[in-house]
Amino acid sequence: MRWVVFVIFAYIFLALETGASQIPALNSMGGVSPSFLLCFVVFLALFAPRVIALWMFWLLGLLVDISTGLFREGGGIVFIAGPHALGYVIGGLLLLQLRSLVFRERVLTIVLLTLLCGLVVSVVTVGIFVVRSWYPESLGTVYFETSATKALLQRFIAVLYSALLAIPVGWLLVRTLPLWDFQIARKRRSAW
Repeated sequence: MRWVVFVIFAYIFLALETGASQIPALNSMGGVSPSFLLCFVVFLALFAPRVIALWMFWLLGLLVDISTGLFREGGGIVFIAGPHALGYVIGGLLLLQLRSLVFRERVLTIVLLTLLCGLVVSVVTVGIFVVRSWYPESLGTVYFETSATKALLQRFIAVLYSALLAIPVGWLLVRTLPLWDFQIARKRRSAW
C-alpha cells in the first residue's frame, strides 16, 4: 500500500467533508450534509490490510473530531477528540468482518456498506456525546442544537445522503485501485 496516496486522498476527502457542510442548500435542510469520508472509510475497509485499515479509521475519525468543533454557551469552540475516531473504528471493524462476504469491486457493495457503517458511526458518536453530557465538567458545552434524538435522526438522514453519494464516489475510488497497490487476494481459478 502506498501511504502517500492515502495522505493525498485523506486530505481531499476531508476538504470535501468540511466544504460540503458549508453549502447553503444543504444547510437549509437542517444542516444535513453527506459524508465523503464515510465512503472513503468503506473503500479502505474493503481493500486495505486489516491492521493498517484500523489505524486509518482511527486517524480519519480523529481528523473529523479535530476539524469540527463544539460551541460553548459563553463563547468559544471546544474540540473533543474521540467520538468520531471511536465510531469510525467500530464501524470499520464491522466492515472488516463483512468484507470477505461481499463482492469488493461493486459499487452497490460500497453503497450498502456506507449505509451500514454510517448507521454504526452515528449511533456510537451520538451515544458518546450523550454520555459525555452527563459529566459535571461538561456544563456549557453544546453537543446538540436540539436533542439527542433529533441529532440522531439528522445523522441518519445524512447517512442516507452519503449512501447516495457513494454511487459516484465509490465508482471513482474503485477506478483508483492501481494507484493504491493493495495486496488483494485473488480468487483461485479452477483448472476445469
